[in-house]
Amino acid sequence: MLLEAGNTSVASTAAGILARAQFYAGSPEKAAYWCDRATELADPEDVLTQLLVHQTMGLVFASRGDAVQAHRAHTEGLAMAETAHSPVVLAHTRFDMGTAYQLLGERAEATEAFQRALELYERKENLVMAGRARRRLVELGN
Repeated sequence: MLLEAGNTSVASTAAGILARAQFYAGSPEKAAYWCDRATELADPEDVLTQLLVHQTMGLVFASRGDAVQAHRAHTEGLAMAETAHSPVVLAHTRFDMGTAYQLLGERAEATEAFQRALELYERKENLVMAGRARRRLVELGN
């Protein structure tokens, strides 16, 4: 419907959000598909969609055990998130980095990423995501 209305900007962002949701629902291959779709639809200057794609592909690469590509995607995504001037966007990026590091067995890096996400979530009073970050820290033995 969004595409029929010519609203590719919203459609690309929606595809990016769906990609991330598919990953957390346990479907990394569907997540990769929706990342491709988001990239096809997005304007190169659409920072939010590009960030969602980087975050999600970092998770997908980590689930495949590809640490090099996961780190690259998250490093690029973090650089974008830091320019967004949104603590929640930055917190989600940090949370996704923690998830990727945890999948890769990089406990120290995962702990740091979840701790930084937790601080940002608490600052914005996002109780649900703060709780999720705390649970991840407990899983890591913190």
